[in-house]
Amino acid sequence: MTGRSLPIGAVLALLVSAAAAGAQTRPAGAAAPDPGREVPLQCWWRASKGAIHIGEVVDVILTCSALESEAARAVPDETRLTVAAVQMAPWEIVGGTHPADIRAGSRRIFQYVYQLRMLEPTAIGRDVRLPPLLIPYRVESRMGGGTAMAGRDLTQLMPQTPIRIVGQVPGEASDIRDGSAASLGEIAALRFRADAYRTTGTVLAALAGVTVVAALVPVAGRVRRARVGTPGLASDRAVLLWAAAHLDQLARAAAGGWPAEAVRDAHATARLVAGARLGRGVRQRRLSRGEAAPEGRLVMQHGLRRSRSAVTASATAGDVARAIDALGPGAGAGERASLERLRDALDILARAQFTREAAGDAPAAGVDEAVRAVRDVARDTARERLLAWRPWRRTDAAGTPTLEF
Repeated sequence: MTGRSLPIGAVLALLVSAAAAGAQTRPAGAAAPDPGREVPLQCWWRASKGAIHIGEVVDVILTCSALESEAARAVPDETRLTVAAVQMAPWEIVGGTHPADIRAGSRRIFQYVYQLRMLEPTAIGRDVRLPPLLIPYRVESRMGGGTAMAGRDLTQLMPQTPIRIVGQVPGEASDIRDGSAASLGEIAALRFRADAYRTTGTVLAALAGVTVVAALVPVAGRVRRARVGTPGLASDRAVLLWAAAHLDQLARAAAGGWPAEAVRDAHATARLVAGARLGRGVRQRRLSRGEAAPEGRLVMQHGLRRSRSAVTASATAGDVARAIDALGPGAGAGERASLERLRDALDILARAQFTREAAGDAPAAGVDEAVRAVRDVARDTARERLLAWRPWRRTDAAGTPTLEF
């Protein structure tokens, strides 16, 4: 529980009603207080409940109003009011709090909240009073020059507030502290069951960890084997995207006709697409700055650093035709149509490159359509690799194991 502080208005209203409740003792021979003077210290009790059950916690709040004016100041000894120092027998102190002080005019109002409970069986059905509490204090008078003169030691005697104890057990009960009805045998059975559940959970967690490790080790090994020895090289999907862009560039440059060199580059690019599509891979070699590509290879720039690589592939129209023949009955119509377009385009580009025409730079029949077909196949394959990415092996159209990435 936490203590509850009173609002300032309620505290000021209670000051008037509590003036007669606080009994103040004076040393022998001291003069009676002047009725016209303000009372230096006033304190009163307030309990959160007037009746509680045996063992129930109740908040008992001590509120004090101390004078702090320019002429005088009441200084109570609050070290005796802390939870660790105060004595509340026969009540048991469970805890307590000390809220922040507040000020109302020339008064400083402070509180101490005590959390009490009664465990004595003989108190059931009776009113148990709070023990008498003495609050020592002295009054300091302000003198000129900022000095203060301490007066005699005074004591505020708190009244004994009663709280009704309502029993939840028979009056003759003497074991109200033990609320458990479980026997030792039941406790032992519950403990054994808890240990069994804990052991089973540990074993299952260990088995799950072993299973996860056993499943990840082959995948990690395959990915590592697929990429070992080729650091910094482009993936097949990157090659496909570059090939599609390169074919577009060649088509725009050859709008008026296809020179022999442009047909050769288009055929080499189409073989790259076929190699990536069939899963045969693309041969790559990093090029240093200023290094020329070997004969028969294309130069591809890729990555954020625009790395240069010499790329080539050995796939031909015959390889694509064999992949089409190896398609099983479960292959989709789209897969077969895509491979057939790639096969026909490779055949056209190969004949255009190796068949010598009368006019060397004359447009080759069907080259434009073949380039568009290869470009579309490259983009579709790159899109499929992106949507169906998974780091484990699968078989391509020809049944060759390959690694998608």
